[in-house]
Amino acid sequence: MTKPFRWGLSPSLRRVWRPLGVIALLVFLLSGRAFAAEVVDTENSYHLPQDQTISDDLTVTAQEIIIDGTVEGDLVAFGAYVEVNGTVTGDLIAAGAEVRINGVVQDDARVA
Repeated sequence: MTKPFRWGLSPSLRRVWRPLGVIALLVFLLSGRAFAAEVVDTENSYHLPQDQTISDDLTVTAQEIIIDGTVEGDLVAFGAYVEVNGTVTGDLIAAGAEVRINGVVQDDARVA
């Protein structure tokens, strides 16, 4: 009687490729833009001047956040008062007692 045909790798090749597949999956899942973001955490206030550009995602937590410049990426802002007068080329996620958008958000805006 003959052995049934099995699709797949031989056991010796599986021992080699299985760990490599797990490593490749971990590298894929753990890499991304989230690690490149600029993060600012201050108690009082944060101000991005009009002539300044952040060429990455920006995450800010402060009592008062005023964005007059440009954020080339996503802006995540948590504070009592959030005001965006400049330009955000990505998404805006803002939460605060008062949130004002007087500038340009080129993608989605989520405000609470």
